[in-house]
Amino acid sequence: MDSVEDLICSPSAPIKLVKKRSAPVEVSSEAQPEGLKKKKGANRKKTSLTNITIESRTVAPTDSTPTSTSASFLLTFKAQQKRLENINQFIRELRKSNDHCGLLAKQWSDAQSEITCQKKNVENLEKSEKALKIENEQLR
Repeated sequence: MDSVEDLICSPSAPIKLVKKRSAPVEVSSEAQPEGLKKKKGANRKKTSLTNITIESRTVAPTDSTPTSTSASFLLTFKAQQKRLENINQFIRELRKSNDHCGLLAKQWSDAQSEITCQKKNVENLEKSEKALKIENEQLR
């Protein structure tokens, strides 16, 4: 408990714990219920009351701190709206990226089909060249 009291009583704490003692109150023994036995030599008891008051050391709320339920709701709404804007921006960038990936995939497939076509042309040229060589040999 000492550490908690040290925290509360430290100058940097947000609250200040103040103990106030009031004057002792005299309670007569006649005010006690009849069924209780009286203590010898104690006609009157002295008790002291201790009031504990918590005083705030924090500064009065500023504009950024909500002071009412509606202000708190407004700040929550603004935070949610900002998150929604961030999510929408992310979705737009994701769509652009997805479109870019689609474009790259189309270019890749076009390049693959062009390579296949070029390979066929090379094969046809090789066949034609072989045929020409055979023809030249036959003519000699």
